[in-house]
Amino acid sequence: MLLQFGIQSQISNLVTLIGAQDLSTARSLTSIGDIQSAYRSFIEHVQNRRPSGSPGATRIITSAREANQFRSVFTNDSLLNDKKQSEVIRTCRVAQATEKRALLKRALKELALHSNEHRLLFDTVITDIFILPSEIARAGSTSSALGVIWANPKLQYSLHDVIEMLVHELTHHEMFLDELRHAHYDYKTMLDKRTWAQSAILHVSRPLDKVLHSAVVATEILLLREQILGHPIRPAIHPPTPMLMRYAGESLASMDAVLQSKSASSGIFLDRAFEILESVKRSYAALIHNPWTATLH
Repeated sequence: MLLQFGIQSQISNLVTLIGAQDLSTARSLTSIGDIQSAYRSFIEHVQNRRPSGSPGATRIITSAREANQFRSVFTNDSLLNDKKQSEVIRTCRVAQATEKRALLKRALKELALHSNEHRLLFDTVITDIFILPSEIARAGSTSSALGVIWANPKLQYSLHDVIEMLVHELTHHEMFLDELRHAHYDYKTMLDKRTWAQSAILHVSRPLDKVLHSAVVATEILLLREQILGHPIRPAIHPPTPMLMRYAGESLASMDAVLQSKSASSGIFLDRAFEILESVKRSYAALIHNPWTATLH
């Protein structure tokens, strides 16, 4: 979302949501520090969770007791538990949690060297990262826990890989916030598998909300590589650029086919979701026509 819509769009979402909760507070915002503090109050208001760290500083939690409190929210994510997300995160203590925390901190420092805007937005939107083990996945987010990321990176991951993982999860949270402001979907028909499409990350059939998320994330990672980090030779978190380009293109075609079919005639996507989809298509087309990315593709 940051590279597709710009940081001002993300800040505008935060200010609007803060204003919807407390208009006087929104009118008094004069700095990013004010927004960071008010955003935490917003989270407490809408999700009954008080972030315990300082505004503008992301806590990385290694305590199994505290991490498991977040896990309970993640395991009750939604009815659209299509990939058995509730079974992904385990409850036991993480081996080498301290080392994984250090790796995440190094990746965040490296991110700041490449993009001040990414680090600023990350520290504003993401309040907590908790570390718990999994044999299935390496990170995750849920709209039920705004500002919280679950992470379990392998210690052999490069800083590039971990940065991509963190930007991936940040992008999900940007989408959560954008949906809170604008509304993206009509969820009544989302469970109908005739309306599912192919995701750009996992490359499997999933509900349309998750597929749009995947297309936005895939495009954001491609833009991150193209504009900021460079294209990795052997990435560990996401597919190599040629494969990710192909997956993203197939996902966009799959969504178009579903959205133009009779099964989606009830209008699963609202206006803002279509606007985001068109933005992804424009970014993807630009990547296709970029000489470097076109060569990779």
